[in-house]
Amino acid sequence: TLNALADDAAALIEEHAGAPVHFVGLALGGLVGQALAVRYPQWVRSLVIANASSQFRVEVSHEWVQRAQLARTQGMQALVESMSQRWFTSAFLADPAGARRAADLLAVFNRCLTPPVATP
Repeated sequence: TLNALADDAAALIEEHAGAPVHFVGLALGGLVGQALAVRYPQWVRSLVIANASSQFRVEVSHEWVQRAQLARTQGMQALVESMSQRWFTSAFLADPAGARRAADLLAVFNRCLTPPVATP
């Protein structure tokens, strides 16, 4: 749930920052940021909500549930390809500079995964 994600974020902030943070939430992270600010205002110095709303339509909620299930059963590696398709247009990837930037970003993301997966 969003509240559970906000609870996790608050625990991470408390453990690693020990002080209020500038929280930037993109898409689902924007919803988490809102829940975090409501539930734990003492840990949020400022909040940036990008590409998010205060709630998702039912069909979007189902997509998030499916992605979460895939991550639980197959790991985050299973989501890399579909994320890449949502994040980068084919025109962007066709440009050598765009392809390099995408590969660099995915390499950063990949370092967070265990075990790592191949980047395009």
